[in-house]
Amino acid sequence: MKKKSGTSQKRVTKFLGEVGKGEEVLMEMMLTLVQALEERDEYTRGHSERVALLSVAMGRELCLDDKRLATLRRGALLHDIGKIGIRDELLYKPGSFTPEERARMNQHPEKGHFIVLNSHLMWDLIPVIRNHHENFDGSGYPDGFKGEGIPLEARVVSLADYFDALATSRPYKQPFTKEKAVEFVVSMSGKKFDPAVVEAFLKVVDKFYAESIQNFKPPADMPVFVSTTEQTFEIESEPRHLGSLREQLQHFLEQTGLAPKTQEEIQVALGEACTNAIRHSYLNEPGKKIRVTAQNIEDKVLFKIRDFGKKIELDKLQPPELPPTRPGGLGIYFMKTIMDELEYNTSHAEGNELILVKYKKRRPS
Repeated sequence: MKKKSGTSQKRVTKFLGEVGKGEEVLMEMMLTLVQALEERDEYTRGHSERVALLSVAMGRELCLDDKRLATLRRGALLHDIGKIGIRDELLYKPGSFTPEERARMNQHPEKGHFIVLNSHLMWDLIPVIRNHHENFDGSGYPDGFKGEGIPLEARVVSLADYFDALATSRPYKQPFTKEKAVEFVVSMSGKKFDPAVVEAFLKVVDKFYAESIQNFKPPADMPVFVSTTEQTFEIESEPRHLGSLREQLQHFLEQTGLAPKTQEEIQVALGEACTNAIRHSYLNEPGKKIRVTAQNIEDKVLFKIRDFGKKIELDKLQPPELPPTRPGGLGIYFMKTIMDELEYNTSHAEGNELILVKYKKRRPS
């Protein structure tokens, strides 16, 4: 029996049309979810749309074809869809996260992956949604991908997402100026961001900023940012927890307005101080935590690193050699040369406290 090719073709055309309509309807549903997500926090409203606009502009500079640009736009719009699965009290916590809270927050790319996995029409968006928090040097999450092992679209959305967060107001920070936000992005080239994507970003950022951010006004009831803030972090006295502490301190430092190079130097000093505190606490009082209090004051940043180990006898401490000529002196050397002030406080009932200060401009005479 001879089949009628015309009828078959009509069926195929009808089927493809229905698939297209189905995809369109599904996208509308997903975008409704994104809108619902942003309605939960009006202070980030419009973030996904701006990330999509900047991502597509960079994608064009990278010579992506129309099909990849369409996928890039949809992936950028839905990049944070996994946050629907994050509880409100965690998603909109004004301060920094504990290590446990940070671990839960870092699950949102995987949650987004599983949300879109339910529809084969969205599978092409998975790389962007799952991997937009990967870092070019391999230090990101959830998979620890590195370099070109990270899907290109995810590398693009990663930068767009970060720049928008820097350049717009949030309840916990003032917006960076365009110049400062761009400077920070450039400083992270080859570390957090793909250098090729950074180059594309630099070609489009002026136009994007003028059209999408320059005249952006935050909600009238947004809490006023106060220049003096204090955040406290606690971790177990084990070296394996230093990574999560470093990430939390980096979020704090980004709010201080300090130059990226200065932030990196402070991280070196804090790394040495926290390592010493962990060692001292672990050797003397296993199971105790260390506590880091960070203060962003108008003219300086101040850090108090407190352990709960055996009391340090200050009168028996030898002044550090600068530069060091004996083992163990390198940490103090880093702290003394990077920070403007360093002192011990042993007035607490238990444990010791090291205080480090860095002035934002010139150190007072």
